[in-house]
Amino acid sequence: MNPTKSEYELFEALCEIPVIDSHEHLVPEQEYLSYAYSGLNMFAGYLFYDLGSAGLDPEFQATLRDPGYRSVDHWWPVIRKYWEHVEHSSYARALKIAVKELYGIDQINTDTIFELAELIIADNTPGLYDRILRERCGIRRVVTQIKTVSFPNDPILAGLTHYPVALHPEFHGLDYIGRISEAAGGGLETLDDYAEALRKLMQQSVQEGSRGLKMVAGDYQIPDKAKAERELRQYLASSDFTMESMALRSYLLEVCLDVVSEHDLAAVVHGGYWRDFRENDPKHLLGFARRRTDVRFDLLHLGMPMIRDALLIGKNLPNVSLNLAWCPIISFEQTVHAINEMIDLVPMNKIIAFGGDYYMCVQKIYGHLTMARQAIAQVLSRRVSRGDFTKDQALSIARMWLYDNPGRIYRVN
Repeated sequence: MNPTKSEYELFEALCEIPVIDSHEHLVPEQEYLSYAYSGLNMFAGYLFYDLGSAGLDPEFQATLRDPGYRSVDHWWPVIRKYWEHVEHSSYARALKIAVKELYGIDQINTDTIFELAELIIADNTPGLYDRILRERCGIRRVVTQIKTVSFPNDPILAGLTHYPVALHPEFHGLDYIGRISEAAGGGLETLDDYAEALRKLMQQSVQEGSRGLKMVAGDYQIPDKAKAERELRQYLASSDFTMESMALRSYLLEVCLDVVSEHDLAAVVHGGYWRDFRENDPKHLLGFARRRTDVRFDLLHLGMPMIRDALLIGKNLPNVSLNLAWCPIISFEQTVHAINEMIDLVPMNKIIAFGGDYYMCVQKIYGHLTMARQAIAQVLSRRVSRGDFTKDQALSIARMWLYDNPGRIYRVN
């Protein structure tokens, strides 16, 4: 990337603005270090999917995320020929930036891969999160979504809660009823039993520090208790449950949203890209978000690729904010165009600029954040040059997007 002088100066100023990372899947540092990630794991994360799309053997691809030491001689000859086809993608760009800026390696190739692997292994020591997130990235808090919401040993982390009912079945399996029963200790029989158990589980997560509920955009129905009870009886009688069985999931999701509203949490909505992204169309928010005006919804990923739909939803619905988490590494250029249009359409206090969305290879958060800052600098500097606003106003906008807005929406400071 060859920025103009004004872009570079603005980028440098953006690097001084503190960041609240609005969406990751990081586990506690002690657990992360126990996985002993190696150089191979740097090609996992989302790059995993580009390598598979380029033709990497699925069985080998499935091992990219395995913990523990792997010899470079074993995996690099397999990865190398596919790396050549994906190294110019946005997913790969985050990796290349991190490798260059954190470890001083300009190119990832046969001459450098052994050194890179050694440096990654050597970096897996206590304090890794502080070194990468606080010192190099300037991140003050990280909102993360895993199985827990409490992080007593990692004050930088703040958790989101989720239950299978709030996620698309494709993500966490169809048997969310069984999962609720297991979490509640069993003994549930009626719909009221399940609703009360779910409410107690949600309340418990709030007491433990949850900053919101993770859910997925879907065609949720207006709650109908009679239909939900029929589906529950069908499930309990035969365990014959399908993705089309929406009445029960919609009814129980309403219980979750009631708790979210009661405690003024964020309902964090995955929208758009992932597998069959038609099922996660952000336009579904025009149903449940318009009906639940008492709930604050944060729409992740701008609903990519349905970006303009998401922008208009954010423009028109007061209870929906827009979150660029994951966007720069899906497509840097789409993100630049989206930010530019967003300024025309959406109030500045409803935009969150960054969430890395990684659960491994914490170093790549640095590369992803660099890309987010580059995209913001590119758009805002051009707006300054044409007289839309001053440089000071541009920096004020960037601070809202990177720090103030996520801090307010997720109640973290």
